[in-house]
This record gives sequence, structure tokens and C-alpha cells, in this order.
Amino acid sequence: MAISYVDRVNISVLITDNAFLDRFGLAGDRVAQGALMTIFLLGYGPAAFVLTPVYETLLGVRRGLLVSVATWAVLTFVSPWIGSLFLLLAVRCLLGAAEGPLFSLKTMYASRTGSPTPNWAARTRSARWASPSALPWGCR
Repeated sequence: MAISYVDRVNISVLITDNAFLDRFGLAGDRVAQGALMTIFLLGYGPAAFVLTPVYETLLGVRRGLLVSVATWAVLTFVSPWIGSLFLLLAVRCLLGAAEGPLFSLKTMYASRTGSPTPNWAARTRSARWASPSALPWGCR
């Protein structure tokens, strides 16, 4: 899962690249540069809250993880060929939505499939609050 955190950091690196900024017309526009991360988080936040219980309920934790990782992989793969700022923003939003459920689902998966070791016990305790479905109005 650590590799998926690269897309959060890569925008910070990309906005220092003049070729990238020129290609998308972002040179000197700090607000538009910040929008690249903002749009990612606008996809990430609601997806973490909404998609996690949907995946957990309809697909199961493992299949939900696979769907999320597969979507993330496809969007990451096509990213270099994006030619417009609009498409870049759309892909960043979808990338956030694909990545949103990952933390909760991987924590639930680890707590359900781990062996009883000291680390497993800690993962199990954290998994109780990893999913919005742990809330009183969540899906079960």
C-alpha cells in the first residue's frame, strides 16, 4: 500500500517541473497547482466514507481491495498520456476515489486474515474504527 502514497507526493514534485507546468498551463498559477491536490482529496474523502462500506457489503473486503487497487493501477498507468488540464483533474479525482477505500479495506483484511501475534492484536483493534460501517448508521 505504500506505493499508492506516491500519487499524493508526486504532485509536490511535479509542480517544481517547468515542463509539466508549461504543458498544462500552470506556470505561475499557484491556485491551479494547488487544485491538483485538492481535486485528489475531493475524490478521496467521500470515497473513503461512502465506497468503503459499499465495497465491504457488496463485494467483500478482498474483492473491494482488488477493485480499488486495479482502478488505481489503471489510472496511474494512463496518467502520462493525459493531454489536457481538465482530463488531468478528472483523473486526479478518480485516482483519489480509487485510493479512498484502501486504508480501511486493507486494515479490515489484515485484521481478519492475520495470525494471532502481538502485531495482529494491534491491527485488530485499529480495524474496528477503520471503516465507516463501524458507525451506528453504517452498512452491515
